[in-house]
Amino acid sequence: PPVLVAPARDAVLPEPVVEFRWDSPGHRAAPHDLEVAADSTFAAPQTRAGVPGGAFREAEPLADGTWFWRVRAAPDGGEAGPWSAVGRFRVERPPLLTSTLIVPIEPGGAELLVDGISVGTVTGRKSLTLAPGRHTLVARLARSVEKEISREVDLQAGEELTLTPPIRFRLPEPPPATRISITIVSLLEGQGIPGASIEIDGRMVTAGETPYVVELPTGNHRIVVRKMIDGQQWTGESELVVRGGMDKTLRIALQPR
Repeated sequence: PPVLVAPARDAVLPEPVVEFRWDSPGHRAAPHDLEVAADSTFAAPQTRAGVPGGAFREAEPLADGTWFWRVRAAPDGGEAGPWSAVGRFRVERPPLLTSTLIVPIEPGGAELLVDGISVGTVTGRKSLTLAPGRHTLVARLARSVEKEISREVDLQAGEELTLTPPIRFRLPEPPPATRISITIVSLLEGQGIPGASIEIDGRMVTAGETPYVVELPTGNHRIVVRKMIDGQQWTGESELVVRGGMDKTLRIALQPR
C-alpha cells in the first residue's frame, strides 16, 4: 500500500488549504484515490478519485479540527489496491489579531460607514474592532455643509489608534435673528398700554414690561399679549412670520375678553 508522506501524523497545520503527498512503490505513475474524513471510520469521506501522481492540493479549505486521510492506487482498468495506513492531522488556524480604532466625530449625530457598511450613528466617538489593514471611513451628516467626509486609515495588528484629527463637520451659519419691538395698544382707544405680559410660542417672556424688544429666529411665531384692566382680562394675538435680518415693529391691539 502507499506510504503517507505529508501531512505528517499528528501534524498541526496553521493553513486550512492542505497539500497531501504520498509514495506508492510500484504504482507511482498510476492514479490514486484519496479520502479525507472527520472521523477515523471514514463514514462520510471527501473522496478524490483518479488523482494522478503522488500529490494533491485540496482546493477547498478544511475546517479547524482533527482530520483523517488515506490513499490507495487505482490503476485505470485495474483493481484498486489496498488502502494505506490512516494519517491524522489537525487544522488549527492562529487567532486573528484585531485592531481597535476610535473615531471621534463632531458634532454628534453623523452616520459612520466602514468599508461601505454602516456601523450606526456616532455621538461623540465610536470604538471599532477591525482586522489589520487599510479601511475606508465615510461619515455622513445631512445638516452639515460637507454632507459627507471620507478618510483612509491603515491599522497594524493589535494596534489601538484614535483617528487624528477628528472628523469635523461644519454647520451652516444660522440666519440672523430679527429684532422685534412689540408695542401694545388699546383697540378701543388706540392708545399705548404699558405693563402687559407677553407669551411667544407658548412661553412667557415678560410680565409687565411693555413696550418690549426681543430677537426671534426665522420661522413662524405666535405672540399672545394679556393685561388686566379694571378687573377685566384684555387680550391680543398675532401670527408673525420672521424671515431674518430685518428689524420690525409689531403693534398688537388689546381688547376685552
